[in-house]
Amino acid sequence: MRLQEKNVKNGMRMLAIYYIIWLIFILVFKMSFSINDLLIERKINLIPFYHDNNVDIKVILDEMVLNILVFLPLGIMIRSIFFDKKSSKSIFFMLTFSLIVESLQYVLSIGIFDITDIINNTLGGILGITLYSIFVKKSKSKFKVDRFIFLIAFIGAIFISLILIILLKYNGM
Repeated sequence: MRLQEKNVKNGMRMLAIYYIIWLIFILVFKMSFSINDLLIERKINLIPFYHDNNVDIKVILDEMVLNILVFLPLGIMIRSIFFDKKSSKSIFFMLTFSLIVESLQYVLSIGIFDITDIINNTLGGILGITLYSIFVKKSKSKFKVDRFIFLIAFIGAIFISLILIILLKYNGM
């Protein structure tokens, strides 16, 4: 592996770790800066796509789409990092990570363990994995795809960091 390729792969690993930490913050702690802001409940929903009748269908669909979209970049990064492995291992990673996030919400009593979220999160990861594989196949150069994705992910990480700084400052931290 050339030095440039190794640097991009190591950079992608660092960005994936950063993104995972950010996802945990968003999904487990709902971007709350105070424990008092968190929904304190311990519930389990094992019925896929089941929601109370009191919840607006638009809210449900928005949440499903957002879960898929937020896991799509992680699927791309994970597939890039583990490209030499079977894609089923990347899918297993996405499923496991989603299970961990949902389990943390339940164990910490700050959310609902929801099978629908696990399905949508994993689906988002699978879409990312698939997109990455298509990009590599079309470009015929994994390194060029990785370099482009790294650049986009790096810019995204800077943007996310700026948002976090603004939120921390706005919340008086």
